[in-house]
Amino acid sequence: TRRDVLEQLRTQYGNLTRALAALEGAKQEYLARAEQVRSYASEQLFGLRMRSAPPINVQTLSDIPRGLRWFFQGEHWVELVHALRGAVIRAPVLGTGIVLVAAVLLLARRRIGTALEQTGVKVRRISTDSYAYTVEAVLWTALLAVPVPLLIGYAGWALEHAPLPSAWLRGIADGVQRAAWITLALAFLAEICRPGGLGALHFRWQQKPLTRLRHAIHWFAVVYIPALLITSGGVYEDTAGYFNSVGRFSFIVAQVWTAMMFWRVLNFSDGVFATFMRQQPGSLIARWRYLWFPVVLVHPLVLVIIAGLGYIYTAIHLSLGLLSTVAYI
Repeated sequence: TRRDVLEQLRTQYGNLTRALAALEGAKQEYLARAEQVRSYASEQLFGLRMRSAPPINVQTLSDIPRGLRWFFQGEHWVELVHALRGAVIRAPVLGTGIVLVAAVLLLARRRIGTALEQTGVKVRRISTDSYAYTVEAVLWTALLAVPVPLLIGYAGWALEHAPLPSAWLRGIADGVQRAAWITLALAFLAEICRPGGLGALHFRWQQKPLTRLRHAIHWFAVVYIPALLITSGGVYEDTAGYFNSVGRFSFIVAQVWTAMMFWRVLNFSDGVFATFMRQQPGSLIARWRYLWFPVVLVHPLVLVIIAGLGYIYTAIHLSLGLLSTVAYI
């Protein structure tokens, strides 16, 4: 009868409610245990208490060529292309929209640059000067910086959502997502330094050090981003052997390159602060230069030593923290 059916439904709903409550309790317990394990692992790895790999030795160096062949083998790149194509097929509107937005911004770069320069002309006149034009310049600068990081970020999202990814693809997905944020920060800073841009016209910075910084940013990205991807490709389980060799080697290359770029940008003779320090010898930057310059220069080299001793995850964690600090500054 209807009464019996309703009674059975009520009983089943009651059973489901209790089962869901039990499942939620188990889920919370699992999350708490996972957080404990994560905290313990972070303390061990990032506190220099546990090596993630043996120190560099002859075997590590001899494994680098094999690791490079493994990273660049054709199967990996076929999987990457299939993952990107699958993401476009599963979400065609999203993929098409992002590509169109990036394409429009790239095609409109000249017009955006002209609009940015016009804001600089307006702030130079007392009759038209306004903070609103500086805010407008920031928006134009962001539009100039966004297209490439947007495409990289979409690629990272697509790879992250690939079904049944290999350990290599999972690492590449993480690396591409990090590369998107790093590229966004670098691109925004480079556009600030462009001739007729925010730095020169609105902040009244000298164009010569801005041009030097802009070139250094481009050269930094050319080496650092590929090295980051190679390191990321070997992070996960069955690729750990390659991570200890080619992954560590690419990380060391990135840090040495970072130190070289710091030297190029910050040295006292023709760095970005050189003119300012000659004109303002009593400023904090000038008076404390023999303190902050060695600290900045040595930091990536210390990371090289830490990675060489086997604390690779610790070094990577500290390196990302350095980049975040520089980006905030």
